[in-house]
Amino acid sequence: MQRRSEHTTQTLERGLDLLLVFSESNPLLSAAQLAEQSGLPLSTVYRLLQTLEARGFVTPGGGGRYQLGPSILAMVPVLRRRLDQGIGGVALPIMEELAATTGETVILTVCSNSLAVCIQSVESDQALRLSFRRGVINPLWCGASAKVLLAYLDRETQVAVIEQAVGQSYANGIRVEAEALVGQLIAIRANGYACTSDEVDRGVRAVAVPVLQAGRQLLAGLSVAAPHARLEVSAVPALAAQLTSAAARITARMDLHDF
Repeated sequence: MQRRSEHTTQTLERGLDLLLVFSESNPLLSAAQLAEQSGLPLSTVYRLLQTLEARGFVTPGGGGRYQLGPSILAMVPVLRRRLDQGIGGVALPIMEELAATTGETVILTVCSNSLAVCIQSVESDQALRLSFRRGVINPLWCGASAKVLLAYLDRETQVAVIEQAVGQSYANGIRVEAEALVGQLIAIRANGYACTSDEVDRGVRAVAVPVLQAGRQLLAGLSVAAPHARLEVSAVPALAAQLTSAAARITARMDLHDF
């Protein structure tokens, strides 16, 4: 019975891993592409796709490719309501104030399954199109909004993410090196904020701070992103201070609501 339970759990994990391969930039994927990106055998991918298609989690997308199905869409309102009732809703008015003060886009991220997920954002009135918008998932090693989360996670998770990141490339084409990434994480903890340029979007600089609760528990990451011309390096420390103050207000509101 225990062996069967373990097999069922493993199958579920693999099915979820397969769904996580789909993204805004890759909405249509073949079985071969899913196998390559998930690391699963092609025969396993085909079996999982049959089950997921029967349950409506994926549907054929033409040309032998697959796309996310209506069962995923049915969950979206439930997830949005939960996020709006949690830290996403608590943080929103503070983020709106910060966006109005800075004139730039404000982003709130959380860690999920060793990934950085944007759960709330307030866009700038000025022209700027960011990859990291609400609902978008990014690796924890890429961009200030993600790295600020990674810096405050446990050592075991950090090691696993760093191993996965090595050899990958940022949007600017620079490849990730383990020693450099470790150094960045140490600096983030020492400075209390992360700052990156061109890692997710070319020409964009981002500054992020952790949102911490009692006992230094990581809740989320709060960040501001702007083009280099509007956010110069000299302005980063002052912006980090603004973000830190806003993060403290979010923490206070979370404690008040007793989530």
